[in-house]
Amino acid sequence: MYEGCGDEVCMARVLFDGVVQGVGFRPFIYRAAVDHGLAGYVRNLGAKGVEVVVEGSGDEIRSFINTVEEGPPLSEVRELKVEWGSPRGFEGFSISGSSEDGSGSGVVPPDTAICSDCLMDIHGEGRFSGYWATSCVNCGPRFCVLRKMPYDRENTSMSSFELCSDCKDDYNDPGDRRYHAQTIACAECGPSHYRVPGCSEEPIKSVAEDI
Repeated sequence: MYEGCGDEVCMARVLFDGVVQGVGFRPFIYRAAVDHGLAGYVRNLGAKGVEVVVEGSGDEIRSFINTVEEGPPLSEVRELKVEWGSPRGFEGFSISGSSEDGSGSGVVPPDTAICSDCLMDIHGEGRFSGYWATSCVNCGPRFCVLRKMPYDRENTSMSSFELCSDCKDDYNDPGDRRYHAQTIACAECGPSHYRVPGCSEEPIKSVAEDI
């Protein structure tokens, strides 16, 4: 399906459009590229979607594209384009800074209910224990925190909350499910809530009952 070069080393530029931001797309691509032994980068293209540039053997690149063409669980790939070219000599694979181009049809998914893994964290013994705003790359707020595309932390309401050292480690760890999770936070560094005098002593429970 994805014809291009043969077994020799070559390069492919893969463009994804659709619901591809705010769904863990870049970490998903990163892991797949590393698993296939490819070099290059992935980055958000403003509202245009996601750009992936990979170098390696033609067979590995085609296998990589077949692996990632449907995207991670929360995504919806509506269009995929592949452009073949000559290798540039990339070393390793990385998540690059986003483009600020605001044109295009890319969209961010709606806010997503907390996942089972984060629920386990909340009920566990770690630093997320009892923390109401726990989330990861697979769940949590998206649309309600976004100010503009591309979907990066600095473009969301979470930009006001500087990551603590532990959250920063998770954010930068490719093996962690909070790798590049833009809403990552814990009780040490994230949003908090408080009771307004005269209101219920259990604000979250009170609001839940009202809803």
